[in-house]
Amino acid sequence: MFVVFKAPSGKTRIIGVDPLDRSDYLVGDYDNSREAFLVADKHNVRRNYPADIVYCTYNDKGELVRDERITGVGPGVLPY
Repeated sequence: MFVVFKAPSGKTRIIGVDPLDRSDYLVGDYDNSREAFLVADKHNVRRNYPADIVYCTYNDKGELVRDERITGVGPGVLPY
């Protein structure tokens, strides 16, 4: 299945990425980035191993807004 990274207009999208096989899936679309960051952080702080699913956020232009692999684990890593 091909996942579209671009969120609908005015929304922020969370994509789950499996670092082992590089597969990805749609987690959901959120009304604002703050809400999406909180949901992604909630999942990312539960990661125990580098091979666990990573939750990344994308904006309505298809741009990667936040990637736990770059920013680190946990809420508040980037200002909301």
